[in-house]
Amino acid sequence: MQIVISTIYFLIFSIIIYRWKKFSIPTINKQQLLLFFMLKCVVAILYYEFHRNIIQGGDIFLYLNDAEILHEVLLRDPMQFIRLVFGPNGGSIPPDLAQPIDEMGHWGNISAYFMVRVHAMIRLLSFGHDWVHGIFMAFISFSGICILIHTLNLTLSRINSLYIYILFLLPSLLFWTSGYHKETIVTLAFPLYFYGIFNIVKGRLSITAILSLLIGASILLILRDFFFWLSLPPLISLILSLKFRKYALVVFAAVYFLALVLGTSIDIPGKDSNYLEYIDQKRSEYMSLKVGNTHFDPPDYKASLPAFIYALPESMLNGFFRPFPSDTASTQTYLALIENILIVILILLFLLRTKVSSSDLPFLMFLIFLGLSIIIATGLIVPNSGAILRYRSVGLLLFLPAVMNLRPDKTL
Repeated sequence: MQIVISTIYFLIFSIIIYRWKKFSIPTINKQQLLLFFMLKCVVAILYYEFHRNIIQGGDIFLYLNDAEILHEVLLRDPMQFIRLVFGPNGGSIPPDLAQPIDEMGHWGNISAYFMVRVHAMIRLLSFGHDWVHGIFMAFISFSGICILIHTLNLTLSRINSLYIYILFLLPSLLFWTSGYHKETIVTLAFPLYFYGIFNIVKGRLSITAILSLLIGASILLILRDFFFWLSLPPLISLILSLKFRKYALVVFAAVYFLALVLGTSIDIPGKDSNYLEYIDQKRSEYMSLKVGNTHFDPPDYKASLPAFIYALPESMLNGFFRPFPSDTASTQTYLALIENILIVILILLFLLRTKVSSSDLPFLMFLIFLGLSIIIATGLIVPNSGAILRYRSVGLLLFLPAVMNLRPDKTL
């Protein structure tokens, strides 16, 4: 029955993709798009089975279990279900909701509980079949990639269409952004955020652009708030560099230099810490969760500018090249390492052959600096090679298409 229901939802989403013009992409026909979507659905199911049979556990089963608890609440008391799924979480526990909250494991964590909410809503349609959740998550990430491509095609004067195939077919992007984790939702959130930003700064102000910006930013703040805070320096740089397009790289470098200097003295809005202290706090959080057979000690780091600069080379090495063979001698490790080397070669090839118009440079620099910031931050704060592969996939999602469009081959 699981195969039948999953196939039905795959066909429904395929019809939506085929019929809806919003899923149209230049240089890619609808048949190819459907093949890409089918591949993401297959990988999403493999993602589930990988965690169930090889890793034998993980957050996704906690999300699914909590979603099942919420579904049982729905059958008993629909109003309680609505409060649990759409109401605030954390803080004091309402007495009448104490039983289901005590049974769940993520009530106190806003980020993780957001994923419980998502899976609880999918559970309304999945009939308890976990593969169906994978089909829905594949559609979410597929939609995000299509929005990113649409945004870049609208923004850039010239493109290299090869980046479209990389976004859909690069193994790490395909695997880590098609699963049941937060990265799948972030794959939708960032493109919504970019669509709003890029349209607004180019003077195409609309309700759609504003809503996209607000929705994307809100999801980022809930799921991966440090991704959002990392986006502010490149956003300021983007706005300034649009006035000095020929000097975009100089503007970005200057803003980042000031951000590093001010990061030791100015608190993040709503936080009792500056940027460097906040990075140290996130690092401590991840260090307390250091489990698994691919854990390692990330760079020694304290919340000071010299310590941060000193840790940058090792952080970049971790972000781009983990897992190392020394982490764990497994087939997955060697496959990931081979892909990492190929990614770096691909990046170097396009960087060495850079040729881009000044009108496009600010937008490409925005994606490059933000993607690089996410990859480096991941290498600095995350002490697990497997987790690094998952978290840095979002950085690659932004970084690679920008680098590849430094050498465009088609005028739009």
